[in-house]
Amino acid sequence: MDSSTLEQLAEFICGDNDFAPLYRRGSELTRFFKRAGINKTHDGSTRKWWTLDVLQSLDAREMDQVLKRLASPKEYKADPTVVKKAIKALNQIIFIEGIKIEIDGV
Repeated sequence: MDSSTLEQLAEFICGDNDFAPLYRRGSELTRFFKRAGINKTHDGSTRKWWTLDVLQSLDAREMDQVLKRLASPKEYKADPTVVKKAIKALNQIIFIEGIKIEIDGV
């Protein structure tokens, strides 16, 4: 992925912008990546830059896992309003990469 896309994803994961559905502290970033199947531990550095470094280190399969977790209703406690907001914002970020996320209904 392009560096500007990765930077926007890092902001989205951290919750550092208006379109992110939730804010994640450092320890929550570690838990998020573990839920996505990525074994990384936040080192106490600036959340956005640490998250960007993690994203830059991922291979295609791992990035797919992160995107799937970001779109998962489980990540937002299955709140339909929050899930809808998350997927809309996520799709705006990754559109430039030719990727679109959709949730297959219940």
